[in-house]
Amino acid sequence: MKTLSVILLTLALILESALTTIPLILLVLLALTSLFKNNFVFVGAFIFGFLFDLITLRTVGLTGIFFVVFLFLILLYQSKFEITTNAFIIVASFLGSFCFLLINGITSNIILEPIVSTILGLAIFTLLKHFFAITPKQHE
Repeated sequence: MKTLSVILLTLALILESALTTIPLILLVLLALTSLFKNNFVFVGAFIFGFLFDLITLRTVGLTGIFFVVFLFLILLYQSKFEITTNAFIIVASFLGSFCFLLINGITSNIILEPIVSTILGLAIFTLLKHFFAITPKQHE
């Protein structure tokens, strides 16, 4: 599981830093956090955020801190919301992508990109859920 997570995050890092401004790393982290609810995701969030900042020549550590805070808020509210549902993934990926784009100063497609991110986030979540054959009852 951890190996696949690192592979997915590495692929997202390469695609996001080279091709697009859609926060693919954030979407993969969101799916991993909602499915597995493990603390190892925090380490991966900071490391891959740090690497993203280095590759894209941004303020080092800002993206990693954003990822960690975002995932912390998700896990903080897991008792109030069912975080393994499609509805939660839709809302969280839209809000997370919107905030990520604002923090990074990307305002050209400020509504379109979060909508595309929501669709991609839901697809990543659904694929990972089916790949690992996870049902919501397995984590309770």
